Amino acid sequence: MKRYNIQSLVKDVEKNLQATLTFDHPISNESLYLLNSGGKRIRPLFTILAGIYNVHNEEDKAQLIQVATILEVIHMASLVHDDIIDLSVVRRGNPTVNARIGDQRAIHVGNVLLTVALQLANEVNHDGIHNALSQTMIELTVGELNQMNEQFDVDQSYTTYLRRIKRKTANLIALSAQMGAMSVNLDQHKVNQYYRIGYYIGMSFQIVDDYLDYIADESTLGKPKLQDLKNGHITLPILYSIKREPELKELIIDFKHNPSEEQLSKIISHMNALGGIEKSREVSKKYLNKAKMLIDDTVPKEHVKTWMTIIKKIEKRMN
Repeated sequence: MKRYNIQSLVKDVEKNLQATLTFDHPISNESLYLLNSGGKRIRPLFTILAGIYNVHNEEDKAQLIQVATILEVIHMASLVHDDIIDLSVVRRGNPTVNARIGDQRAIHVGNVLLTVALQLANEVNHDGIHNALSQTMIELTVGELNQMNEQFDVDQSYTTYLRRIKRKTANLIALSAQMGAMSVNLDQHKVNQYYRIGYYIGMSFQIVDDYLDYIADESTLGKPKLQDLKNGHITLPILYSIKREPELKELIIDFKHNPSEEQLSKIISHMNALGGIEKSREVSKKYLNKAKMLIDDTVPKEHVKTWMTIIKKIEKRMN
């Protein structure tokens, strides 16, 4: 039986993305701009890693590449829409699509990307994949709406926060691993296990992203720092600090109505003193450790090293 190489399949996904997003319209230019501006390609990689050991022929390979492409295009669409909603002008160290062409045109870029993903999905003959994909897209939209509704909500619970990042980030990463397993017809137990691996890694990844917004420099982030609080997003470092010192709520509400660098510095000073960053790092590690345990139980031995390399990169990013 022919053995397929992970890096070769990743390159095939990249070629497929370039070909898919090249068409005769100015929107193609913006789509390719976003594609070529960087990105870790985590979602396609997870799809390939979950499915590669059950790829037996060129047909299996083509379906796996197609599914990986779909997930990256959906991710790209979500980035375009996120940047519009958050009024972001820099991503990955480059101007955002909305900063280049304006919000109205950028909305259409995001919509076209979603349409392209749906066209690609229509070519995949697998009802389970269609159902999982549609459900996750609904959850992604609900997560975005909830984030808007929960701006500056200083009374939200940990559950509210965790549910939101699951919908906005972890679900799509989990789906990437799940759909990789589904596309090559692994049994349902394996499909569920890969979903959970992706979910735990996605939760960890987003929590790290949330606390790095407070402590990393802008060159590391690829965007201006402290944007979450400025946009009213109460993430885990602040939420944990509020639970320890409820008086912090007043500072945040004051900042909402009278934003200033001085008020922002006060909030961050309280957060640091209350251990918000350390607690967030601890929670992120717990999710990552759960992923490690599942990887040991689920992944074929020859691919464990690749999964653990991803884990190590996230662990390095934590510090």
